[in-house]
Amino acid sequence: MHDGTDPEREIARLLSDPEAVQLHSRNVAYGCFMFVVTRKGG
Repeated sequence: MHDGTDPEREIARLLSDPEAVQLHSRNVAYGCFMFVVTRKGG
C-alpha cells in the first residue's frame, strides 16, 4: 500500500526488484483496478 505521494519514487522502488515485471494499481477504498505499470522491455 502506498499513500499516493511521490508515485514515481514508489514505482522505481518496486521495479528495483528484478523479479517484478508489472505493477497493478488498485483503489484502496473500492478495490477497483486502476492501471498497470510494465517494466520497459518486459
